[in-house]
Amino acid sequence: MKALLLVAHGSRLQSSNEEFDALAGRVRATVGNDYDQVATAFLELTEPGIDTTLERLVAEGAVYIRVLPCFLLAGTHVRNDLPRLVQAVRAQHPEVRIDLLSHLAADTGFVDYLTGLCRP
Repeated sequence: MKALLLVAHGSRLQSSNEEFDALAGRVRATVGNDYDQVATAFLELTEPGIDTTLERLVAEGAVYIRVLPCFLLAGTHVRNDLPRLVQAVRAQHPEVRIDLLSHLAADTGFVDYLTGLCRP
């Protein structure tokens, strides 16, 4: 099974977490043929956590997981926390390929997206 895990910071506002889950639903509708499962996880303030969701995906048969940090910039969470959490699960499941993708602003297409929003 091939899975995509979208990761957000997490919020005390349940409506924000629900908005992220809705975003994942739209991503799922778009990439559904490329992934058997599209899941969400949060770094802090709410559940499910990243390690919990990665473990669930592995238990459900994932052999390839792509982790997409839905963070704009490469702050401490992107540079330190996410790699540490992903590496811990990799160490427990060396048979599973887990790729940690770049944060949003690192993608060249993101500038095109922002530019498109700013055009009159």
